Amino acid sequence: MNRRKKTITGILCSIAVLVIAALLVILISHIRFRKAFVLQDNLAAEQYEKKIPLHEMDLDCFSPYVTMDVPAVDQKVNFQLPEDIVYYREVNGKKEQALVLKKGTVVAYQESFRGAVSFPTYEKGWRYAVPFLPEEYAAGGTVPAAYEEHYYVKLSSLEKAARAWQRAGGMQYERNARKAVYRITRYIDARLYEKGIYLSPDLSPLKQRFLK
Repeated sequence: MNRRKKTITGILCSIAVLVIAALLVILISHIRFRKAFVLQDNLAAEQYEKKIPLHEMDLDCFSPYVTMDVPAVDQKVNFQLPEDIVYYREVNGKKEQALVLKKGTVVAYQESFRGAVSFPTYEKGWRYAVPFLPEEYAAGGTVPAAYEEHYYVKLSSLEKAARAWQRAGGMQYERNARKAVYRITRYIDARLYEKGIYLSPDLSPLKQRFLK
């Protein structure tokens, strides 16, 4: 019986050591990640530093720092949305539903900053984006004004849409689906981090390898 207790105690101690070691790795990664971020003095960084609401920002000032050169968007692959995507406007500090793209809608992956490519907000899990464009509008003609505006949208919805796009044939040069989804949904976040503009709450130091 004593031998059994010693064995169990030894196993528990080993598990505890592994857990502590893992927590230390996570802590060190976060410290290094934050230390590597050096805030720059420019209008783009100033807007985030002052916590100006995204819908009140001058997004044009981000153009010199965020260029769309990711190979993924060169692949124009239409795909079906796996679930409803709800877009919101912020009115008096509260989010109000403004636009809904229904599950099953066929959308086109655009070259411009829309769809899964979005700006980080101050709240983890929420993004600021131009909606995916239904294929009937992507083919040409007049695009309704509602699809040219920026809205607040949940990151989880964009991630699921990005997975559907990747399964449909987008970003095939990246075999790791998790990496593909992370790269495209955090594309702007990564650029803002590199340029010293904003440290997004949606960036994880443990997944920085996905951006390389």
